[in-house]
Amino acid sequence: MSLLPKTELDFAEFELIFFIKFRYGEYAELSEVLHKYVKTQDFILMVGCGNSMLGAELFDLGYKKITSIDISGVVIKQMKNKVGKTRPEMIFEEMDALNMTYKEETFTVILDKGTLDALMPSDSEDDKMRANKLFAEVDRVLKYHGRYVIISLLQKHILKTLLDYFMESGWMIKIIRCWDVEKKHIFENGSLAMPVFMIVCIKFKSPQKMESILEINAFIDGRSKRITSKKEVIDIICGIQETIFNFRETKGEVEINFCQDGTGKSRYTIYINDVSKDQRKLLKYAAFIVPFGRETDWMFGTIEGRNYLRDSTGHDRLAVITFHRNQNYGTLNEVQDELRQTILQLAPPFMSFSSNSQNIPYLTLEDGMGHRETIFTGTSTYSGDLLVEDVTIDNEIFRRLIFLNNQSVVQSEAKMKKGKNKKLSVDSSYIASQHILYMSIPAPIIASSSSSSSSIAVIGVGGGNLCMLLNDLFPSISITGVELDPLVVEIAKKYFGLKTNEKLKVIVKDGLEFLNEKSKYDIIMYDVDNKEQGSALSCPPLQFLESSILKNVADSLGNEGIFVINVVSRLKSEHDKLFKKIKKHFSHICWYNLKEDVNRIVFATNKKLNSKQEWKNIINNSARNLENAIDEKLKLRIETIDLDHLFNNLTVE
Repeated sequence: MSLLPKTELDFAEFELIFFIKFRYGEYAELSEVLHKYVKTQDFILMVGCGNSMLGAELFDLGYKKITSIDISGVVIKQMKNKVGKTRPEMIFEEMDALNMTYKEETFTVILDKGTLDALMPSDSEDDKMRANKLFAEVDRVLKYHGRYVIISLLQKHILKTLLDYFMESGWMIKIIRCWDVEKKHIFENGSLAMPVFMIVCIKFKSPQKMESILEINAFIDGRSKRITSKKEVIDIICGIQETIFNFRETKGEVEINFCQDGTGKSRYTIYINDVSKDQRKLLKYAAFIVPFGRETDWMFGTIEGRNYLRDSTGHDRLAVITFHRNQNYGTLNEVQDELRQTILQLAPPFMSFSSNSQNIPYLTLEDGMGHRETIFTGTSTYSGDLLVEDVTIDNEIFRRLIFLNNQSVVQSEAKMKKGKNKKLSVDSSYIASQHILYMSIPAPIIASSSSSSSSIAVIGVGGGNLCMLLNDLFPSISITGVELDPLVVEIAKKYFGLKTNEKLKVIVKDGLEFLNEKSKYDIIMYDVDNKEQGSALSCPPLQFLESSILKNVADSLGNEGIFVINVVSRLKSEHDKLFKKIKKHFSHICWYNLKEDVNRIVFATNKKLNSKQEWKNIINNSARNLENAIDEKLKLRIETIDLDHLFNNLTVE
């Protein structure tokens, strides 16, 4: 199935801009491709040579059998003076390429740089006649197995006329995109130019009608593709040109609708989101497939959200792909296969010169790789439909809790390991999320205190990852997990390895009611998600930030306690509002943004400290102690806390 941009290409407008700013390239930009098809022993004819230095540069490199013709006597005289005096073996002749005087089969290579484009500026019958006359003359004076090498912008009417003539004659046709021409323009201007193509037409003896061979190499992966039809070639080339045309006035993002060939119905909308208008800065590129029904979410449905998505993935250009209704789609792999050529077509030209150009990553909020098996489904009074699934990634099995009303978010995750009978059990040494690790940083502070009754309350249990980690690392601390949803607690125990004991208890209760009790704790942690869809603050819910609730937290902690919050929001304004509220109840606040997630971990206290820096030092020292505890007790062989990054980026509010 072919995908075509739904645009009207005003080629004349873009071509005018192209000719004002740029040309077809000279030897330096064409040499990589040219040398594959033009050899030093060839008898070369340059038709419509103009004042190009390409012939002279080839001559200096050992191509001694070059004849150049042009219909303009003035141009020929200029070139003889400019080039011929120092290269007397070069031949310059005033001649009409449509009516050449050379004998049949005189040359092994005919070079045409822009002449065909000049002869056929429109799709008129007169222009077609001139083009076909040129082709007939080329056919006459070119030896069998010789190459007619054309440098062209390949407007649609030119491409169609060229294919009509040479396919009918049984020639082999190769179309190669001249990336180095675009590279030079990007270097000099930072902006795109119309793609330049090299068309190599190889003449074969065909006593009987034979099917012409078509190949195209026009994408950044550098791979040649055998084409079976004239229409497919035209669709590919026009698709490339129309895509470039869509970028002519880009201000950071371009929206293109791709329709299903033959129907005209929109199948995909792709937003091309760039970090810069300067094409020279677009080096890293990826495609992001938005799950069904999520195209209206803030992250995908607004330019601000897509800017954030691009930045969070670490790419310079992100192609954000959304689906359309009333269309049938296959598996994720089938969608990727269908989109592959389109995604290559949308790649920034500069990426074509990267060693990684063949590997464009496809990203999505749902992991479409590996094996997926649903092991439990249910309906929660509080969270709606949910499921537990085992996903195989790189031969490792990960168990995930998913709320179906928010399928893009993994609520809880555990790594599984196989026992003797291949029975799966939870690997307790695996830390599923960075935010769980960083939320645990203050625990060593109370674990090392002289008190024998140190305690932590965790609001929001989920799969139990945070509670179990704290219990494994610091078995002397009393852990109380508070979870609103009884089904989630049941799932955590049955599928995620949550085991309560004397020091780890889980109660089913509304967290707000629990905080109203004002029980004393050394640390209170918020790790509770916001059930309100569309809220800019994904964690915690706004009710947990009301002044009365924060006062209860402060009262429960006293002057020595520590308040830890997992904050998830994409908007700075939400963080500012949150800090404003916390400052009313806590005297010292510091926070850390996780490097790879949108999570911000906030640490607050009313400890009597001499300075803000002292609170930062306490958190930093505790992070080091936590890392030591993980190394000692869990025997992890993975990186835990990035201490250097934490020390340098922990911010005191």
